[in-house]
Amino acid sequence: MRFFARILPSALAVLLALFFEQSGALNVRGVVPNLLLIAFTVLVCRKMAWRELGALLAAFIAASVFVSPFWWPELGIIAGLVLAMQVIRPRLTGNANADFFILLPGALAAFYGILWLSRSSPFSFFAVTGELVYTMLLGGVIWIVRTWYGEKAYSI
Repeated sequence: MRFFARILPSALAVLLALFFEQSGALNVRGVVPNLLLIAFTVLVCRKMAWRELGALLAAFIAASVFVSPFWWPELGIIAGLVLAMQVIRPRLTGNANADFFILLPGALAAFYGILWLSRSSPFSFFAVTGELVYTMLLGGVIWIVRTWYGEKAYSI
């Protein structure tokens, strides 16, 4: 029971990110931030355990079947990137703040690179640049708010 109590707030945050991303509530001139990558990057930088992250990814994939079944390629790429971030994070700086701002743009670049290579999405350099800037700004705000009101970072 403690396991579910530990991942419930994270699961609700991911589902909220999925809902806001699907609704387009934060759409600014056609640019929507990738809230799912922000949410998962925050969780990875907060040193979420493998078991908890795996359960959260499984719940995320299961919930996405009902919320957005047409997004399967993108959600699969996001799940793979989250696992890759979990593997890469211990090899980074060790500072949660720096790791967050390294992992988030790297994951976004990999996300759009994989979509471009698989030819499943048209690649517009200006749209991707706008989303990168918007996602980094919103990610920074979410990271700061999470640091102030959430659990403490392992760096400072």
